[in-house]
Amino acid sequence: MSTKADKKVLLEKGTDGVGWITLDDDSTRNSLSNSLALDFIEILNQVEADEGINVVTITGNGVAFCSGMNLHDLGRATEAGESTDTPGTEMRNRIRNCPKITIAIVNGYCLGAGISLVSDCDLAIASDKASFGLPEIRRGGPPGRAMGEIVTTIPLKYAADMIISGRNWDAQKALTAGFISRVVQHEQIYESGYAWAKEIASFDREALLYCKEGIRLLADQPTWTQRIRMNRFLIQEMRSKGHTGMFMGGAQAFFAKESGTKATT
Repeated sequence: MSTKADKKVLLEKGTDGVGWITLDDDSTRNSLSNSLALDFIEILNQVEADEGINVVTITGNGVAFCSGMNLHDLGRATEAGESTDTPGTEMRNRIRNCPKITIAIVNGYCLGAGISLVSDCDLAIASDKASFGLPEIRRGGPPGRAMGEIVTTIPLKYAADMIISGRNWDAQKALTAGFISRVVQHEQIYESGYAWAKEIASFDREALLYCKEGIRLLADQPTWTQRIRMNRFLIQEMRSKGHTGMFMGGAQAFFAKESGTKATT
């Protein structure tokens, strides 16, 4: 089933546990505008409420996955001195915190804010014709949110290369840097992405949630010792709850014990 009524984001879903979200504003190469972000958030609300969906794929229609921030919206916000808490910011936060596994299916150009979108997804598969970049330095300024995301998700020298050179990477370099998970031939990108999503969607839902939340928490730990201890603690917490429900309360208790403070509720 798909939904479309002058929307810039489409949703398709079936009975296999996968929700397929498509950015559909090819006239701007799927730039991240306020209207596109609001459409996306509306659809993500539907997906998160749907217990039949375990995996969410995000892709683009046309030649681009996402060409970056919409410059018209960005220019108006800058002139008005508006806050950085925009619909685009909320959209990316929602992707990162989505209680489903998220997979970016990068079909073409992925620039600027598109780098953020991929960073916020759990996994990413790309066409061998896709290209990735942060061109902001060539326009006289640093990247925005994407800079803060890639320096913690790929090796620092690769991150500095993308940020400081402003040059686009091909899919193979993005794979080598660890920014994406897989590369496939362009003609197979949607078929391969869907097959991967369908496979993951067949796994135990609670286990998937554990893996996602565990990865996020472990990535935020500063030392190897803390990461190992945190991982052991999360496994014990999950087992103690009979493999049901999330374990954030236990995670907070762990951090409180480490810091000598009380856990929040």
